[in-house]
Amino acid sequence: MFSVLIHELAHVYLASKLDFKVDYIELFPFGGVAKLDGLIGTEPFNEIKIAVIGPIINFLLAFVLIFIKEYLFENQIIVLFIKTNMILAFINLLPLLPLDGAEYLELYYL
Repeated sequence: MFSVLIHELAHVYLASKLDFKVDYIELFPFGGVAKLDGLIGTEPFNEIKIAVIGPIINFLLAFVLIFIKEYLFENQIIVLFIKTNMILAFINLLPLLPLDGAEYLELYYL
């Protein structure tokens, strides 16, 4: 759940920086969703930026954890977090709704 929360907070942070109103974040056992107001009908590149930041954060977190594992200490929990973040990032890049990768379909049809 920690990785999902960080993922959703990344969406919320960038959305607020792009002047979108964040209604709320819902966390579920297998994922989460950040409800943003005013996203529909906006510039497609803003939607894509907001969508892609979640998987990017998961990749960055995984790489930081790989560094920690290799150079500081190895722990089974760190290995679990690395796997979790990589899986979360790759699954979210699939071009299927409601995953983040579905935003790429919008560019394809423009």
